[in-house]
Amino acid sequence: MEEESSLSVNHSSLNEDESEDENDDVTSLLHSSRSHSSATPRTIKLNLYVLSFAMMIVFTAFASLQALQSSLNATAGRGVTCLAVLYGVMVFSSVFLAPVLVGKLRPKRTLIVGFFGHCVFTASNFYPQWWSLIPGCAFLGAVGAPLWAAHNTYLTSIAAAYAVAEGMKKDEVIQQFSGIFYAVYQTSGIIGNLVSSLIFMFGTDRHTNSSHTNESNVSVVNVPESARYSLLGVFEGFGVAGILLILFVLTSLKGLGVRQRSCMSVSQLAVSVVKLHRDVRLLLIIPISMYAGIHQAFFFGEYTKYYVTDVLGIHMVGFVMMTAGVIDSLSSYASGKISKLIGQAPVILAGGCLNLSLIIFLKVSTETPSESIIFIVAGLWGIVDAISNTQTTALYGMLYTDRQEAGFGAYRFWRSVGYAVSYSYSSALYHSLQTKLTLLLSFLCVSLAGYLIMEIGRRKFEAPRRSTIQS
Repeated sequence: MEEESSLSVNHSSLNEDESEDENDDVTSLLHSSRSHSSATPRTIKLNLYVLSFAMMIVFTAFASLQALQSSLNATAGRGVTCLAVLYGVMVFSSVFLAPVLVGKLRPKRTLIVGFFGHCVFTASNFYPQWWSLIPGCAFLGAVGAPLWAAHNTYLTSIAAAYAVAEGMKKDEVIQQFSGIFYAVYQTSGIIGNLVSSLIFMFGTDRHTNSSHTNESNVSVVNVPESARYSLLGVFEGFGVAGILLILFVLTSLKGLGVRQRSCMSVSQLAVSVVKLHRDVRLLLIIPISMYAGIHQAFFFGEYTKYYVTDVLGIHMVGFVMMTAGVIDSLSSYASGKISKLIGQAPVILAGGCLNLSLIIFLKVSTETPSESIIFIVAGLWGIVDAISNTQTTALYGMLYTDRQEAGFGAYRFWRSVGYAVSYSYSSALYHSLQTKLTLLLSFLCVSLAGYLIMEIGRRKFEAPRRSTIQS
């Protein structure tokens, strides 16, 4: 879900032919609210920081717990099954629930509901049984997509208002606000994983923090209840702090004197997404859209379990994921710069080749990897993830500039399908890491083939349009 990534702002961006009307609306509202200090650019910027910090601390807990599910709740594959349910529900909530909640509750209240869903998910891990984990994950999946839709709407709306107040271009301010948000938000994975590793390192000893094989031949990690409760207590505190920030500090759009642009209805969004699938280009990039979720699910679910917990211990999961997160953040910035210099296709293909090499290395490696190898592979996977997130999002933005809501709705749908599929077969194939690596390799090859066919066709038949976009 961290992922919900840079596509968030783009999904809520206004079409070019609507931007002038929206700016007129915002201008009239700001003029009518000149006496209210809440409508000043300074206050708008302050609320951007409040939103960014609240999202960061809430997802600090989720980023770490997601990485720990396959290790912390390994019995009967509860952890990965839980995540499969979460993303399976999110597949449908992204289209059928998000526009309803944001439209009825408005962004601020929807953010509170979404943060409450994260608190429920954390609470379900205190006593990780089927009856607690499945409902907790299903609820978070239902409110997770509306949470990001509310974030999109709020950020884009205040960016448009700020642009009018400062006499700046709306698109430039959206990019600026997006950069500020993700600079804060991306630290969630670093902080959360650091917290989990420190708690497991100092809250357990090496005898109790070890793994064993049960009667079903499943490797299960022994984690003292004191360490589990300490970790979950800290993370629950993060969730509550996020709710309090939104409830008492974040100013609503109405309070800022900013009119929320009406969202598509459920039927409108669903129909527009379905119609978009008549586009051959979309059909060809469905595999790479799914793979954006599949490869992340493998890294969070399988790599942390088989290559970190089983080899180094659960106390090292946070440090390994923190390494990947730092490199992921730096690579996200670098990939955007590089793609402007050499083009998008070489960057996507380079990321695909790097991912291909990593998967083959894990498949052919017969010896237990050393600690340095585990960290190096995690860092390189961070580069792969950065390229996948930034470039797949940019690809949809380029292909569907005039149908962004439908385009990014389709992207979120297929990416969530990828998560759900990966976590589903992860539980079914618990004993066969080689089979999972083979499936991952197959998905990657199909994804790259589909993208190449689409790119060749686009270059051949849409050269004038491509030249216009690049210029």
